[in-house]
Amino acid sequence: MDKKKQRSLNKWLKEQSKLAKRWLMIAIGLGVLSSLFLLAQAALIATILHQLIIEHVDKHELIPTLLDLLSPSQDVLPVLGGVRSRASNVANKFVFT
Repeated sequence: MDKKKQRSLNKWLKEQSKLAKRWLMIAIGLGVLSSLFLLAQAALIATILHQLIIEHVDKHELIPTLLDLLSPSQDVLPVLGGVRSRASNVANKFVFT
């Protein structure tokens, strides 16, 4: 590819990226938020396992903690994933249209 064509393509891509930047930042932010929810779930799993294995806590006492673990995974994470996917698709449309 010659230099002139490469410059024009770079210029075009920078112009398109300005349009899509907001949607890309939304998608990245939602991805970070999903990661934080997954880390919180991992911490809850570690807490449950620690209490069961190390502290020998009765299984029935851990039911509230287990319910805390299940609620975000069934409610929040799929919604975040769907919205993140939608934001990525909108950003993609800005770049390629």
